[in-house]
Amino acid sequence: MLQAKGVKLTQMPLVELGLADAMPSAPGRGQRWGFGRHLAAAVCAMVLAEDLEQLSDLAPCCSLGAKAPEFLEALFVPLAACVIPLRKSIERLNERFGDRLLALLQSKASQVFAFALQLPFVTFGCAHPVDVDSIATAFREVAPQVEWVDTSRFVSKHFRDLLYLLDPVIRAWSPHLPQTTVILLRSLIGWAGPLNGSRLRVALAMLLQHSEMPPKQRIELSRVVAKAISAAGHSTGGLMKLVKHRDETITLILSRVEHEWSTAAPAAIRGESGPAERSPALSALLAVLSALKFGESPASGVVWLQLHLEAILPRLVPEAQRLVASAAHLELPEERSAKRLRRTATARLGMEAALRQLAPLPSDLTWGPPSSPDLGCIVRCFPETKSDEAGEEVIYTSLRLLAQGSPEQLRSDPPLARALALGLASLKPAANKAQSVICQDVVEASLGTHRVDELLYSVALLGATHLQAHPLASVRQMSGRALRHLMAAQKQLCQSARQALSKLLCTGHLAIEDLDELSSLQASSLGAAHPNGTISAPTGKISWQFTRSESDISLWMSGLFAHLLKLGSVVWDSAGIALLSACAPLAKHATDAAWFSERLLVLLLVKAATMAKSANSLAKDLTVFFQQRSPDHAQARCLLRALHLIRVHQSNLQGRAVPHFPADLQDPFWSSMDLFAAANCAANISNPEYAFLLLELHLQKCKPDLPLEEALEFLGGGGGMQGVEALFQPPLQEVRLLHDLARQLPDDELLYGKGDWCHTSSRLARADLAQDNLTSIHLRNELLEFALQQKNAEAEKEAHHGLDVAIARLGWHSLLTSSVLEPEDNEAWEQRAEALWRMRQWGPIEGMKHQSFHSSIHTALSGLSSAVQAVDSACTAGCLLSPSASHDFSLAVAALERPLLKMVATSVGEIQLQSPESLQLKAVHLQMLGSIFHCADALVMDVHKKTQVQGQSRGVATLASSWQNVKPSEAAMHFVHVEPLFALQASILATAAHPLPECRFLTALAGLAREAGWTHRALLLLERAQRATSNAKLTRQDNLMLRWEQARCLYELKSSEALSIAKAVAADCRGDLAGGCGGNAWAAQVLSCTGLWLSQSRLESADVIQKEYFEAAVALDPTGNHAGRQFADFLDSRLSEELTRQGSAAHARTIRTRKLTEANIARVQSEIDALSRRRTLTAQTQEEIRNLNEQKRKLEISKEEDQRSVQSEKERLKALTTGCIRQLGRCLSTGSEGLTQVACRFLSLWFDYSSEYPEITPIIKEATPKLSLTPVMPFIYQLASRLEMKDTHFQRTLDELLLRLSQKGSPALWPLILLRNGDQVPRGGSTSFKADISKVQAAKRVIEKIRKVPSVRPVLEAVDVLSAFYLAIAFYPVDKKNPASRDMNIKLGQIPEYRDVAKALQSSKVPVPTAAFDCSVPNIKHFVDGISIAKQGISFPKVVKLVDLEGREYKQLVKGGDDLRQDAVMQQLFRLLNDVFKENAKSSAQLHLRTFQVVPLSPQAGIVEWVANTITVGEILVGPTGNPEAGAHYRYRPNDWCHGTCRKKLADVKDMADSCKLQTLKEIYQNSKPVMHLVFLQRFWSPQEWHRARQAYARSTAVSSIVGYIVGLGDRHPNNILFDVRTGELIHIDFGIAFEAGRLLKVAEQVPFRLTRDIVAGLGCLGTCGLFRRCAETAMAQLRSNAPLVKAVVEVFVHDPIYSWSCMTPKNVQKEAGEAAGHSGQWAGELLSEEEGNDFARRAVLTVKEKLVGGSGHLGVPAHVRGLIHEAIDLQNLCRMFHGWQQWV
Repeated sequence: MLQAKGVKLTQMPLVELGLADAMPSAPGRGQRWGFGRHLAAAVCAMVLAEDLEQLSDLAPCCSLGAKAPEFLEALFVPLAACVIPLRKSIERLNERFGDRLLALLQSKASQVFAFALQLPFVTFGCAHPVDVDSIATAFREVAPQVEWVDTSRFVSKHFRDLLYLLDPVIRAWSPHLPQTTVILLRSLIGWAGPLNGSRLRVALAMLLQHSEMPPKQRIELSRVVAKAISAAGHSTGGLMKLVKHRDETITLILSRVEHEWSTAAPAAIRGESGPAERSPALSALLAVLSALKFGESPASGVVWLQLHLEAILPRLVPEAQRLVASAAHLELPEERSAKRLRRTATARLGMEAALRQLAPLPSDLTWGPPSSPDLGCIVRCFPETKSDEAGEEVIYTSLRLLAQGSPEQLRSDPPLARALALGLASLKPAANKAQSVICQDVVEASLGTHRVDELLYSVALLGATHLQAHPLASVRQMSGRALRHLMAAQKQLCQSARQALSKLLCTGHLAIEDLDELSSLQASSLGAAHPNGTISAPTGKISWQFTRSESDISLWMSGLFAHLLKLGSVVWDSAGIALLSACAPLAKHATDAAWFSERLLVLLLVKAATMAKSANSLAKDLTVFFQQRSPDHAQARCLLRALHLIRVHQSNLQGRAVPHFPADLQDPFWSSMDLFAAANCAANISNPEYAFLLLELHLQKCKPDLPLEEALEFLGGGGGMQGVEALFQPPLQEVRLLHDLARQLPDDELLYGKGDWCHTSSRLARADLAQDNLTSIHLRNELLEFALQQKNAEAEKEAHHGLDVAIARLGWHSLLTSSVLEPEDNEAWEQRAEALWRMRQWGPIEGMKHQSFHSSIHTALSGLSSAVQAVDSACTAGCLLSPSASHDFSLAVAALERPLLKMVATSVGEIQLQSPESLQLKAVHLQMLGSIFHCADALVMDVHKKTQVQGQSRGVATLASSWQNVKPSEAAMHFVHVEPLFALQASILATAAHPLPECRFLTALAGLAREAGWTHRALLLLERAQRATSNAKLTRQDNLMLRWEQARCLYELKSSEALSIAKAVAADCRGDLAGGCGGNAWAAQVLSCTGLWLSQSRLESADVIQKEYFEAAVALDPTGNHAGRQFADFLDSRLSEELTRQGSAAHARTIRTRKLTEANIARVQSEIDALSRRRTLTAQTQEEIRNLNEQKRKLEISKEEDQRSVQSEKERLKALTTGCIRQLGRCLSTGSEGLTQVACRFLSLWFDYSSEYPEITPIIKEATPKLSLTPVMPFIYQLASRLEMKDTHFQRTLDELLLRLSQKGSPALWPLILLRNGDQVPRGGSTSFKADISKVQAAKRVIEKIRKVPSVRPVLEAVDVLSAFYLAIAFYPVDKKNPASRDMNIKLGQIPEYRDVAKALQSSKVPVPTAAFDCSVPNIKHFVDGISIAKQGISFPKVVKLVDLEGREYKQLVKGGDDLRQDAVMQQLFRLLNDVFKENAKSSAQLHLRTFQVVPLSPQAGIVEWVANTITVGEILVGPTGNPEAGAHYRYRPNDWCHGTCRKKLADVKDMADSCKLQTLKEIYQNSKPVMHLVFLQRFWSPQEWHRARQAYARSTAVSSIVGYIVGLGDRHPNNILFDVRTGELIHIDFGIAFEAGRLLKVAEQVPFRLTRDIVAGLGCLGTCGLFRRCAETAMAQLRSNAPLVKAVVEVFVHDPIYSWSCMTPKNVQKEAGEAAGHSGQWAGELLSEEEGNDFARRAVLTVKEKLVGGSGHLGVPAHVRGLIHEAIDLQNLCRMFHGWQQWV
């Protein structure tokens, strides 16, 4: 056509010749970017016009010669691709390329073939159009030397390249030539054959973009898609990989199906074989389900897909529902409008398991961003009715998943939003705060094992391969271009990155498939992309431009990438430039791939921070960004993550924590980085853990030679200012940041104990944390007055808001409704809206201009109240409600719900995953909205029933009942967080005009408030309950419950009215008993509590209280645990009072008076006898005798009264003892939990009084068959220690009890085995040891009885065999003088006793000795052959390994020559105390002692559980023996005095005066600084892990210190304390010196526990304040309140004296107590006899008792703990300690 007009092609504007966006080739000299595609179009047009002579004329357009190699290379692909299929000859090509032709065809085969496949589009409509098959035929025939001779093999090999080249072409032509498009796609898929997973996802992304084709072509495309999926599913397993990876192509299929089939089915098409062929997406989905054999496969990915199918199925039209449900084996929805489905997968899995299936994939399966779940999946996991089974973690897991989804789905689907809120409201209130989720991706985990460039390219390749299946063709094209650019420009680095990915990702990952295929392509076939223009390197100062104007994170990333690219070689090396050149277009155009850009950006910054030329400028620009007052949160999170990874990377490079000062003060990056600005920024975006970590790094940088605590004191105290005024100085920035962090981390108790911060702001922060609202009001009022004086508007506004919050917490909401507010003060208006709905003040809020959460609730409840009043007005007495009125009510309810539905989406969109506080707040908000929807449903139901004659509904009443069914202990613990939810529910019930349910709910709510300590608020709620029922008649039970709650509140406030109300309520409850009503647990509680109060106030006699209250309570509820427990406590308190009275000084005087009376009687009688013996009895004498007889008579009367009184006291004591033990036995028979202390007291009374009162043992015998064994089991050692070889009633009952306990399995048998082996001490072990033969024989007696029990006999025989085997191992001869013995390996065959063990393993179940007691004991499968010798331990303990039947491995330490009985009882004490701590748990003091199993086998042998993942504190700090360089002290402070020097310094002055020792220790402290805080930085990279480990460290240090002090635990040198490298907890070992035995050493121990500088440094900048102080005080308080339990366990030593006390020689003490720690001391006295040992044990018990009451001064808990801390850190005490204790560490 052009030739006919006389126009040459070279005269046409080249832009008009462009056919499609093919891959641009390398530009020539002077060529515009993008010119290549126009050149190709021109060549194609010339070939079609058969005018090849003009080809040479194109060269000048390219500023090249016609023979130039560059021009010929650009010409080759389009020319060959057009000439071969059109001219069917290669002669013209030979003319131009000659001998190079074949090589060029082979190297560019895929590009030539792909270009040729465009010809069907170009030649469409011509006289001789070219089709796909003819093109393939032409290539085979014309150039058979090239690999395309086999089309299928060729396409299969180059499938990815062909798709990449053809994707934009097909996308451009598809709307115009759909039939040609389908033919080409069908041919490509057919030639390629079955596709693997990586190819399938790319092909599906391309195929599904053509869903808008005409009907006929859509059918054909559907068949192509289905065929491709079926082939992949049945042949390659690629489809299963897509599902396993949750690939976005699967998500795309689901979303397209829902989009196309949700409103109406596509119209039928002539020729279709089924409705599915109308939609390629539906065909793809059905093919997926068919290929996976859906319904049969249990794979996790299939479950994920099934959950999503069940979510979208109700949203489809019925026709699609039937197709999908049939293919997926799902049930059809019962009602589409409900948008809920019968729970198939969810019901099978359960709520928590279903949510886990929706959770993000493991790190080795991750690829792109976390897949966004369909929000319907999450909603379906919730119960339809109220459920208290699921904990808060279910709610928080759901919210984390919701945050990954799109709030737009909720906005576009209001029923789904409503169902979400209803589902969350069906769960129990979110009282506990969410746990921080530690998200460590593969990049962070591998920073220590791979170079930055490797990781950078790994991330680039990983992201680009993922984006190849993006729904947008442009993004797919750019990702493919980026991949090819990277692999061409940095081939070696890409290969290293691929190897790194193969280690990081799971085997067979789709990304690895992609990269393997791309790397197999020839280098010449990869076209390298080039930037649009040249990179101009900036001059002058390097600027990073982090503070950009873009607020959207995607735009910010895009601009930042463009700027980083412009920095060019000034900053980046060739690898960096290549990566930026390849990936910058993706960052610019793929706006939904910010995850990819962020991953690259943070690693680019990590790379830049390690480069000297850019590190300084990078740090300064990061500082500028962090110093912004309100930075964008997404941008700040990105840069803070970069800062974190810089720290992690450099730490791994240097093998230590980075930054560490002063070592890094010269580092160009860290010296310029303002760490405080970064910390402040992290706090501002609610990342308090990272802020805390950065703050401590800032303190180290400011004062590198001071411990953290001292650095904070110096900076926070005004830079060293002295005197009283320093206490009141305004806090500096560090302290102000701590105030903020204390509010964000309330569990850390950051301000607790910091009494030297006295400024108003510090006092206010402490008051806020303690919820001391009155103090907060006073202090904020001071701040408000000051702000008004200074005319500081911002401070005034802040003070007003703080006052409003404190007033609201006090419940004074009426004060918030009358003040004048600024129209723009949204926060104050929100407070007012909340106050109004709490006060039930309905109607418009005048002056409010915005709508937010509380204002939306107020508006909704106002409308609901109006609607309810309208219904009540319409429904007159005795008349039915009209149907129209019911309909109008439903419409009104629906209308008022609409703003709330929007608020659901808004709340979900505002979730911040990094902030646990945000999660909790949004959980409560969503539950509040759901509560309104619940009430609306109940009201609609009730109103509808009013239209029916027989209609009666209790919807609101049932709802109120479910709301008040909350566990008090859980809700009360965090009442402040869930109180808004409860308050809203109360307002809802008031709005619904149901007074009786409202009264019941308010009564229950008042109980929660009282238990939470909000007693005044509880009384207000009760007053409101009374007002609510002023016009309604309460039932008797409801009225009594209301009055009883009032009594409890008043009793908390110590008001005298409480007892009057309680006695009146109790009298009514006794009436129930008189009427024959039993089983009333509530009435029984009333009676028992009232009795307890009366006994405490002494307003009734004890006998009356017992009869009329406690006995009546037990009669009302015989099986109840609460009343019975209180009765037992009452009897126990009476017994204690009686014992106290009989031991008092007044009673002692009474006894002396009685003895004096008897002496006077004897004296008078002797005088009478003397007078009577006179020979003559004068009248005077007779008168004297009469007077003396009268005196004697009176004295005898007094004596008889005294005897009656004594007898009465004995009877009373006996009755109280027997009554108490009988009631305790009943509690142990009927109770289920919290019975540890009951069992302790039960056994103590039996042991103490059985000999004095023989009646007690029959009571025990009667109770034994009914006892719950679990609470008695922990006292098995105490029971076994009472065994003797006597035939008494006590011993027979004890035998019976032990026989019952033996049914609990092997844990009950080992103590008996220990007693039986009591005489098995090897020769030479102890010449003075005397076995208690009576106990040995008694143990054998009990064991023989147990052997006769068929169910226990196999276990006993197995334990017998194991005992002999382990004893043989323990005493296996080892040459302890030869160090080479540590390398011994003892084969099992060398132990003769192993043969019996092997037989037992084959024939019966053999229990694992060191398994935990609190679960079913696992059984041994086999022992690992080879027993090694531990590297440490003077007794050369052996290491044994075994495997149980479930494949778990156990490692054990078998000791010979060590007495482990004391260690075992210590571990028993620790476990019992853990039960106590658990029962008295507090949010900030989650106390727990780490325990391990110790099984003593004889007085000198036993088994110890190996504590995995631990290392001694000594090894961490000073390194293992002989390798001090491995210790943290040498690593971080190599110039400090070494460990040996410090030890020698103290050893040299050990015999000098204390003043010399003190001076030496001070000198050591000056030259050796603590480093424990750096250990946490090095071992716990993630800020969340670091924070969690520090919390665990503080708690474990506090509780172990206090418990160690109580039991007198000594020898706490660093090698006797283990550090858990996973959790940060401390675990104490080796309890050989306990109960103040350390005081008997020659160098006596002076401190109550170890609290040296390194231990304190590990606590952080707050030192012994904060969480440590709080936990220590809590532990002390709980130990005091459970003193009888501690006493009972300690008293085991009275009956079974500690072996080391009774027989240990000074030499043994020196070895056992000193050698490991360097002790060279010995016992201060001589060898203790057995009697002396018993006496020492008794004194130990008395010492423990004294400590449990606050020492000799009976101090309170805070004072007691402060005093102990002072003792522990006092240099005067530390300097007098033995130098082997290592007090400088």
